[in-house]
Amino acid sequence: MNRRRVRAGAPVAPGIPPLVSPDGFVSVGALFPTAVAPIRANRGHNALLFDFVLKRSVAQQGRRFASRIFATRPHFTTSS
Repeated sequence: MNRRRVRAGAPVAPGIPPLVSPDGFVSVGALFPTAVAPIRANRGHNALLFDFVLKRSVAQQGRRFASRIFATRPHFTTSS
């Protein structure tokens, strides 16, 4: 896994939520309308959780982000 991408991704994520609208994903059919309220609640509480839940929830034509991209534990538990 690209170490820089993992380390650089975390500090950037809190700046992303103001630029991302769950309603925009609903309008293009990538998010169910029922998912918007819980995702929006996360936005004000925890920006990293907002980012994670949004990415796990979006789907376009049955395609989602691969589960393996969210499984980062091996990166942090294995020695280099």
